[in-house]
Amino acid sequence: MDQPALPAIKDFKLTGIILCVIGVISLLVPLITGIAVVYIIGAFLLLGGIFYVLQAMQMGDIAGKTFHVILGALIMFGGLALLFHPFYGLSLLTLMMAMFFVFEGVWK
Repeated sequence: MDQPALPAIKDFKLTGIILCVIGVISLLVPLITGIAVVYIIGAFLLLGGIFYVLQAMQMGDIAGKTFHVILGALIMFGGLALLFHPFYGLSLLTLMMAMFFVFEGVWK
């Protein structure tokens, strides 16, 4: 056995313990966990929309640029809506997941 592998094992154990604690906390307070997930998704959508618009500004074609700027603005709007109204966002995400499971069940 070589010694450099030991610190990696300790890191994996520490990561596992931290993830277990986070999982237990998530099970004990699901509303707070759901709201946290909504904030994370909202932040990702906001940043993604900003980058989408910035990338669209570099396009040469005016028709494509317009479409992508509008799409990026819609993505940013969705992210802002989730960030400013997390309870509605949680309801919306729950409804979307329920619809996904229903359609997936019907499809199969």
